[in-house]
Amino acid sequence: MSVVVSLDQEVPARQKTALDGLSGLAVLDGERNVLVSTDGTQTSLRVERVDVQRAAELTATSPAHPLLVLIQGVIDDVIAARLEDTGVAYVDAAGRAWFPGTPKTRTASVPKPSTAETSLRPAAIAVAQLLADHPTQRWTERSLADRSGASPATAHRVLSRLENEGLLVRTGVRRGAKRHVGDIAALRRWLMQHARPARPAMVRCYLPEPTTGDFGDAAVVMTGAAAADDLCMPVLTGITRTLLRVNAPIEQLDDMPARLGGFRTTRGVNAILIADPHSLAARDARKAPDGRLVAPPSRVMLDLHLEPRGDAAAEVFLDLWGNRDAKGEA
Repeated sequence: MSVVVSLDQEVPARQKTALDGLSGLAVLDGERNVLVSTDGTQTSLRVERVDVQRAAELTATSPAHPLLVLIQGVIDDVIAARLEDTGVAYVDAAGRAWFPGTPKTRTASVPKPSTAETSLRPAAIAVAQLLADHPTQRWTERSLADRSGASPATAHRVLSRLENEGLLVRTGVRRGAKRHVGDIAALRRWLMQHARPARPAMVRCYLPEPTTGDFGDAAVVMTGAAAADDLCMPVLTGITRTLLRVNAPIEQLDDMPARLGGFRTTRGVNAILIADPHSLAARDARKAPDGRLVAPPSRVMLDLHLEPRGDAAAEVFLDLWGNRDAKGEA
């Protein structure tokens, strides 16, 4: 159902038209500025005329009451995203407009198909990650499928491929057959070679305190160098920007910074949210000593490739992971 707003005659007709053009918003002419709920309840809407500088200043705090700003100038993507993340409705001189309850300006970078993409599908990666993270466990095709969320057919293909490449050891026959990892280091390196992320959908943002956990229908999990540090396997990359995987569709990624108490930006970025609709980080996540939710080591290793000097960092992490296993600290 559309959001309904009634605007008085003080709001210029061209700006009303710009707002009325938004998907999910119906604009009516009225004697005062109000929001109209589905049950007919009316809530006063404060309307302010501001310049671009004042519009930017309004992004610092969320309004206590519904606010619509009529901007005497043209705003850029950064100011637009900040206004949206703080819940301030706006329409500028060029007709750019937004109102709470309508779709936000999209800033998420969406990956383009490429021949350089991983050769494994997400479901197969989920299967291989479990094998890399739990190499001594003996898996049946069914148990691996259930744990990874993949289909039994996918689990069968991955297990068969790895067995044919000499990376798994089979015991038993037919449906009762179980497999475990024979060469742990080789399997993890195989995973790094075949499941390296290429260009995931992501949103750059500033978060006062990068946090993890369940946020409604989305789980936020730390990955990359920050997670490696929490797992007591620290590696050095470049500029510190916390990578957070969010098991939500790409189209919902732009809404997450505000839900985490921050905002989308290209200036002063301290966190990057990565869409994880297949739960490659969340499904087998674990709590670090500081209580934060972190991705399993296999996902951390793969996501290190997304950071500056990531190739070298992933190699170091792989060595640290093997050393920890050798000491019985896994």
